[in-house]
Amino acid sequence: MERRNLNLGAAVLAIIKSKGNRGAFSDEITRSILRLRQNFDLEAVTLRPGPTGPDSDRIRSLVGVFVVRGFLKEDSPAKLTKEGEKWMNDQLRAYFKDGRRLEEFWARVG
Repeated sequence: MERRNLNLGAAVLAIIKSKGNRGAFSDEITRSILRLRQNFDLEAVTLRPGPTGPDSDRIRSLVGVFVVRGFLKEDSPAKLTKEGEKWMNDQLRAYFKDGRRLEEFWARVG
């Protein structure tokens, strides 16, 4: 059986959710993605040097798409909507069949 990677968009939304009402900026999201990649198989993302650390055009693009789709209220700082949270939860449940692994994911996101 082919093992698939964790949806990068779901990981981005989870990181934003972990920041609560203050939201998350792109550089925070990118740093969190780097940490998650150490423990979870994420979809590929290319990083480049940015003014405040590693940056990713793909992550910035995802944030923009999620604003247009109504999954985020703003893009800087990004804030999660109920629709975004539902989509994210559906993606995470589909990927993590094991509840313990999902708990580990949430522990590492925050």
